[in-house]
This record gives sequence, structure tokens and C-alpha cells, in this order.
Amino acid sequence: MNSYLLSFVFFLMLSSCQHAADSTTVPEAAVEYEASDGGESGQYTKAQQQVPLTDDAPPPPSAPTLLLRAANCRLRVDSLELVLAKLERLAGFYEGYVAEVDIQNEPYKRRAQLSVRIPTKYFALTLDSLQAWASTVEYQHISTTDVTEEYVDLKSRLDTKKAVRDRYLSILRNQAKTVEEILLAEEKIRILQEEIEVKEGRLRYLENRAALSTIHVEMYQPAGAQMEVHSGWLKDLGQDIWYALRAGGQMLRFLFLALLYLWPLLIIAVLIWWKRKRIFRRWHKG
Repeated sequence: MNSYLLSFVFFLMLSSCQHAADSTTVPEAAVEYEASDGGESGQYTKAQQQVPLTDDAPPPPSAPTLLLRAANCRLRVDSLELVLAKLERLAGFYEGYVAEVDIQNEPYKRRAQLSVRIPTKYFALTLDSLQAWASTVEYQHISTTDVTEEYVDLKSRLDTKKAVRDRYLSILRNQAKTVEEILLAEEKIRILQEEIEVKEGRLRYLENRAALSTIHVEMYQPAGAQMEVHSGWLKDLGQDIWYALRAGGQMLRFLFLALLYLWPLLIIAVLIWWKRKRIFRRWHKG
């Protein structure tokens, strides 16, 4: 009796385990049914069944953003030569260069205007360095232009024109028989090639401008700023007196040169003064 009872209990436990395993297994027909209910083909492969269906799928790859960055700034510096030397070394270290340097010596200051071409990834670092070297940043303007749309459009048009040119080349090689057909195909190819070169040049220009940012810098050094940044009123007065004496000397030099330019009139005036009595007598007699 006990053996029958144990066999019955063992049979019940085995049945319950089988039922639990069946409930956790998704039948193949159910997968096909769900797919046909909301999918296109109504069947999934084993690989598709193992991948969860979520809304977090990665977006399609997009074109890289192309930005043109530029800056204009005006700086007051204590030593023009020192800042220029630092800037040239920094540009060379960042694989850029300094272009269009124009240095002018004015009565009260020395001024330099220049352009720096620097890789875009070092654009902000270069501006920070210029601000650190300047005693005063009087003006700074940063501009960013997104040319991604123009670049993508140019690339698309360029690919289209190249495909059309290649078709005309194929026609010229394989189908053109008469002289008229050959000349017509060559003319089309010439026009397309010119348009392709123009668009390729524009693409290269945009790529170069995006790779190298431009910083236009105007910096000036006041007279005497390298010796002492903040001079007192007495030193300023001495400088003003010196500039006044220098301006007076320049005026005397100008007057002397003017007299030299007018030497014929001076000779005529001296002769008239020397002969004035004889001239007056003749005038009275007349």
C-alpha cells in the first residue's frame, strides 16, 4: 500500500514539473502568429527571435558637421615683440601659422595687425593664450557658421555630375560614330568637367576653412608701456613735453625745406629790395 502511495505522489510531482516547463516555453506557432499580426513576413528567424524588439535602435549615420569658426579681437599689450614671438611659437606648435603681419609705428603707440590660421581644435586655447598675454582685451567677437548643408549639397551635385560625365565618356568611346556625335559628346564632357572642377574647388575651400580657424588680431603697445605699465602724472608730463619738442622740431624742418623749395622767389625778392630806390624813381618819373 505504501509503495502505491509513493508512486502516486511521484507521478503528481512529475506532472507538475512538466506543466511548468511547458508554460515557460513559447511555441513556434505563437511566434509566427505574433509576427503575422504585426510584422511583414509573419515569420522570424532564430536570430530575430533572440533580439528584443525595442524603440532604442541606433539612428542612421549622418553627415559630419562642418563649422567655420573665426574671431576678431583688439588687445593692449606691454611688449609687442614679445607677444608676436609667443604667438608665432604657439601657432607653429599647434601646426598653424601667422599670416599678413602689418606693424606700424605711430607717435604715441606701436600697432600690429595680423591673421592667425590655427587648427579648429586649438581655436579656444589660442584665444585664451592671447587673453592671458594681453594687459587689456578691448574687443573680441567670435563667429561660427554651419556649412554642413552646403557641403552635403555640393557633394551630392558633384557625384551626380561625375556620373553624367562618365556616361558621356562611355558614349564617346562606344556609341559615337559620326564627327557631329563625337564633337557633341566632347562639348558636354568639357562643360561638365568645368562644373566639376568648380565644385571640387569649393569643397576644398570649405574643408580647409573648417580644418583651420582664422583669428584676426589687432594689438598695440602704448609708448613707454614696456618700461612701466602705469606711469605717474610727472612721467606723462615729461613724455608730453618731449613729444611737443619733437613736433616743434619737425615743424622747423618743414619750414626750412619749404624755403629751399621757394629759392627762386627769394632771389627775386632780394633783387627787388636791392633795386627798390631805382624802381621807385622810375615809377615817379613815369
